[in-house]
Amino acid sequence: WCSELPATLYNQRHPEASATVVIFPQCLGIYICSSLIYLLYAAVALASGWSIPHSAIRPPYFSGCIWAVGFSFMIVGISVLGFSIGYTLDAVGPIV
Repeated sequence: WCSELPATLYNQRHPEASATVVIFPQCLGIYICSSLIYLLYAAVALASGWSIPHSAIRPPYFSGCIWAVGFSFMIVGISVLGFSIGYTLDAVGPIV
């Protein structure tokens, strides 16, 4: 199961919509879920008296921004090239 499969299915069922309409909901869902996990950790740490390293949140945030840009390009590439070619280039391309 890959993260762009639901987006590709949505784009196939709604050909009149832009391919990029699926990007914001996907990124927002990941951001909200990640924030809730961090807030839960912070609440447990605060209740336990542990130190909370807030500066450790910046690198994952910026890497998430980089992921969102790559996801955007991937969705556009899949809509132009098709799923079999677009996903293969997305999955294998960074390795090469």
